[in-house]
Amino acid sequence: MIKVVLVDDQEIFLNALKIMIESDDEIVVAGTAKNGYEGAEICRRLDPDVILMDIMMPIYDGVKGVELIKEFNSKAKVIMLTTLDDDAHVYQSLKKGADGYVLKNTGDKELIKVIKAAAAGFSIIQQKIFEQYKEKQHIPEKYILKTEESNIKLTEREKEVLSLIVDGMSNRDIAAKLFLVEGRVKNIVSSLLSKLDVVDRTQLAVYAIKHNIV
Repeated sequence: MIKVVLVDDQEIFLNALKIMIESDDEIVVAGTAKNGYEGAEICRRLDPDVILMDIMMPIYDGVKGVELIKEFNSKAKVIMLTTLDDDAHVYQSLKKGADGYVLKNTGDKELIKVIKAAAAGFSIIQQKIFEQYKEKQHIPEKYILKTEESNIKLTEREKEVLSLIVDGMSNRDIAAKLFLVEGRVKNIVSSLLSKLDVVDRTQLAVYAIKHNIV
């Protein structure tokens, strides 16, 4: 059994991520935290195999979190999870000892694949990021797990509606906010459910957070 700790400051994403990961019977989420300091303290107690940690968090960000974790547990695999394709943060997290980096829009199946590969000793870096850092980090390409990225495109109106769903607004409230008729909002929500292949508004909200729409 692979023991995982999740660290992210957005609770709705954290809870959804836990449910998704534990759908695989070879993985258990041993604990969760909302910043790098809490994550380090939980990892000190639980000794996980893999840590998935957001880079951008309040109080202690993921860069500081990986530094704290690696001070007492060099064997645990720390994978940075973020919406940002940010050179500076990627480089700093790798420099502090992170074992990999994936974007939050990585698909569910791919993320489970990432966890299992990390537990097996692989470094996890998306191919385009690997090309930028392989010379600086001297990481052999055979140790890199290539991950896939979402090709789903949303219109600006769909993004607006999705963002307001995350805020907990009803169709009627969204219609008033965007000066639309309620029927139009219902059609947009139905289109989003179909396009993103999800079944309810909670899953739509999780998608919005994963893709940095909110």
